Amino acid sequence: MSGVGRRPRALIVYFSLTGQTSRVVEGLISSWSRCGWDTEVCRIHLEDPRYPLAHPVPGVWRFLLRWIPPQLAHRTGDIRLDPPEPSAEPDLVVIGSPTWWFNPALPIVSFMQSQHAEGLLQGKPFAVMTICRSAWAGNLAWVRKRGEALGGRFVGHLAFRFPGNTAQSMLAFIHKFKHDRVPTHAWGVPLHPYGIQDDHLAAIPAFVRKIADELG
Repeated sequence: MSGVGRRPRALIVYFSLTGQTSRVVEGLISSWSRCGWDTEVCRIHLEDPRYPLAHPVPGVWRFLLRWIPPQLAHRTGDIRLDPPEPSAEPDLVVIGSPTWWFNPALPIVSFMQSQHAEGLLQGKPFAVMTICRSAWAGNLAWVRKRGEALGGRFVGHLAFRFPGNTAQSMLAFIHKFKHDRVPTHAWGVPLHPYGIQDDHLAAIPAFVRKIADELG
């Protein structure tokens, strides 16, 4: 897999709006390092005036409803990668994919439909990290199918789900986007803290070791 005399390398490509996917990426970097791998991180930035993003958002319901059509239609927008190209050929590509309206976030769709993804995934093993409030299956299915269509070989998936049921996580999400904080209760419903919890991040090392062992 890797050249003689060099450590294997994982390239982590991700998008993060509220910082939750960034937390997963931090855990991935430290876990790959413990397995003897080098890592490189490529962050996706959405730079399309048709799809403005902001956080927090005062008009949160209007903002969210505006995103439903492009999300369900898997539309793409202008993106920027930072850095634009990996510094070396990766042995594995890891995709950090937030879930928006049951689908991969528009910046992830934009990346997976780009020539960048085509060049990176051809002939490469790839793994997917989905981040969601509740339902990640549609996100994973789309990213996996697209990655395999580009010539990649799917080797694993790990889902990170926010605490609480659908109603609780939605209310926490609304308050986070509108006020950048989450109260303990909303409309009489008890709320959990927004985002991924530390005990869920604890699943990363075992997952990384499993993939590292499989890839040799």
